[in-house]
Amino acid sequence: MMKHAVKFLLLFGLLVGQNIGAKEPLTDIFKGEWCGKWDNTYELCITIESHPTLAKNNQDHPAIARYKWKERVNGKFRKAKKIITLFNKHTLKLENIWFTVDKENLQQANATGMFTSQTRKAVLTKTR
Repeated sequence: MMKHAVKFLLLFGLLVGQNIGAKEPLTDIFKGEWCGKWDNTYELCITIESHPTLAKNNQDHPAIARYKWKERVNGKFRKAKKIITLFNKHTLKLENIWFTVDKENLQQANATGMFTSQTRKAVLTKTR
């Protein structure tokens, strides 16, 4: 019984600890337009900006991202908005996309997109 209680407290601590970071304000290292290619093939851009109205109402989602991508090499861009959750000081979760700024090069980030058909990876460069 004691073993289960300890496991529960450890798991609870990990979960609560992760959520504490989500209430911190979005730092400037994330803000801007980031572009690259999913699997070195399909273009994408993620634009991260402040969203003060959302930040006032819900501290767990302090910003919104504009996401555009191509599903075909010569196709047209598709667009969507993604709610951002701050995971830690270098990583964001944009719904189904994890976005991590490179600590050694703040102009570069890695993205992992978990989509219905497959998971894709991209290296993004800050363009503005």
